[in-house]
Amino acid sequence: MQTPQRKVLQQWRRTTWLLVGTAALLLLAGCGYSLRGSAPLSVDLSRLVVQYPNAADPLATDLVSALKAAGVEIIDSQSAGANDDVLVLSIASEQLERRPVSVNARARAAQYELTLVSVVSLSVGNTLLLDAEDISESSEYFEEIENLAGTQDETLLLTQEMRSRLVQQIIRRVSAALP
Repeated sequence: MQTPQRKVLQQWRRTTWLLVGTAALLLLAGCGYSLRGSAPLSVDLSRLVVQYPNAADPLATDLVSALKAAGVEIIDSQSAGANDDVLVLSIASEQLERRPVSVNARARAAQYELTLVSVVSLSVGNTLLLDAEDISESSEYFEEIENLAGTQDETLLLTQEMRSRLVQQIIRRVSAALP
């Protein structure tokens, strides 16, 4: 059987840990911490026309999805018609570049840098808000000669992560270009 003093001590400990945990959560939330990719994108747009050369382009697909998730109405250029107050975002197909960064003892490339680049422009009617601008993301990886399948999987994963960061970068750049 527990003494009343022991019960009070246990209750005090529980309360202290609860307060410490709550304070830690509030501090993390207050400093702006969020899991990668879970931060909401703030876009001050209501309607937008997105022009891209290829409907199957993964960058364009991810960008349209992110804009819709942020509450932007994506309209096609035919329904926009001659409306001069509609924003038009033009993006070029993504270009993936790979270059060796370091070599191993056998004079073969051991580390590569991947760079994902796209050209973006933003206009309203005949007014150019954002001139054709290169937007890029880079990442590095080590190539394992003994595990080429794993290296290919890592390249695909890095490309997807870079594409996601590129989409966020495009949205931030478009938001900054707005008057």
